[in-house]
Amino acid sequence: MERPTPTGSNNSTTVLHKDQERQELEQLLADFRKRGGAIEVLGTTAIRPSLSRRQINEATAEARNKRSEANGAAA
Repeated sequence: MERPTPTGSNNSTTVLHKDQERQELEQLLADFRKRGGAIEVLGTTAIRPSLSRRQINEATAEARNKRSEANGAAA
């Protein structure tokens, strides 16, 4: 059984998709400009200080102790 011969190149679909994408982007940009074309600049968020390995271990141990105390008190 023979394969049907292609009617167009593989690149033709890519070109069509790119043309559609260009049109969509043009429309999105036009809508953006109609709304004023302003970009909202958000403030910065403070960065949490990094913890040392010791601080992490202490916090983990403290949380573990609290859980075991809570489980022991509930039993």
